[in-house]
This record gives sequence, C-alpha cells and structure tokens, in this order.
Amino acid sequence: MGTEAAGRPRGRPSRVMGVSRPRVVVNPKALKLARRNACERCGRWGPTQVHHVIARGMGGGRRCDEAWNLIALCPGCHRAYHDGRVPRSELVAIVCRREGITQDEWVSKARILEARI
Repeated sequence: MGTEAAGRPRGRPSRVMGVSRPRVVVNPKALKLARRNACERCGRWGPTQVHHVIARGMGGGRRCDEAWNLIALCPGCHRAYHDGRVPRSELVAIVCRREGITQDEWVSKARILEARI
C-alpha cells in the first residue's frame, strides 16, 4: 500500500470537521463536476465537501460517483447530516430539483445501484 505526501496510508479515512472522507477518489471526474462554490442546502458561499447521498462505504465504489448521488455541502451542513440533524430525504429533494428528476426516478436509480452492491 502506497503512502501520500502526508505520510498516511492511501485509502484510510481522514477526518475533516468531524466527518470521515476517503483519501482515494474513485471517480475524480464525477466529484469535480459535483463541486460547487456554494452549499446546495443552505446557499453559503465558500469551500464545499462532496457528500454521497448513498454512501460509497456501502460497497458501491465508483458506481456511487454519479451526479444524481452527489451533493455539495458546506462543512456545517455536512456535519449536521452526519449528526442526524438533516434527513436524507431533504438531500434527495435538492438533488432531484438540480437534476430535473422526480423522487421516484431517484429511488429507482438508488435501487438499481443497491442491487449491484
């Protein structure tokens, strides 16, 4: 297993603002497209963190790095989600509006993804 410049093993999670994130990006193109200059939940301008609505840690890997499954959140909203103060349904609604799909279509895509996992 290789190491990064910081001397940490690749693939091990780091902690930023109390939220774990993988050190190895599986699909950098999808994540780059998901990055925005403002939080998609609260609208706050500044650095954002890409959140997977269906977690990559569930075993989906690259298949989870798709626009319908990604949302850019400010550190505060990202932490609030992981602390249980923001329901997943709220993030799904935001992604559906952005992608121009219904929540039923989102659920269908999620089921297909989970069937592959």
